[in-house]
Amino acid sequence: MQNAGIDPLKKTFAPLEIHEQLKNSLKSMVIRVCNVENVSPEDIKDDDYIINGQGALKLDSLDAVEIAMALKQEWGVELKDISSAKKHFQNFAMLTDYIIEQRELLQRKIET
Repeated sequence: MQNAGIDPLKKTFAPLEIHEQLKNSLKSMVIRVCNVENVSPEDIKDDDYIINGQGALKLDSLDAVEIAMALKQEWGVELKDISSAKKHFQNFAMLTDYIIEQRELLQRKIET
């Protein structure tokens, strides 16, 4: 089985299936939250820029705020500041990795 989504603190990997499911869920969420028409998750490449990109999504900084609010509401993940948002909103692969890492950190805090 292939693995992806390394957690640097735990040195474990999220299974590829979980990584792909989350990435597709994120694409669907962005389409829904930003009211993107005539685009499906399959139209969005994993390395397409989420904000100000040339791919299927034509989103701006106001959309980034909507996405950040949805991430907190749906996954309990916060982006700490603008530079963090810019880094993790580069593409869906990076955003997916960030969410997995943050959820694993949260789970470890709960367990201790």
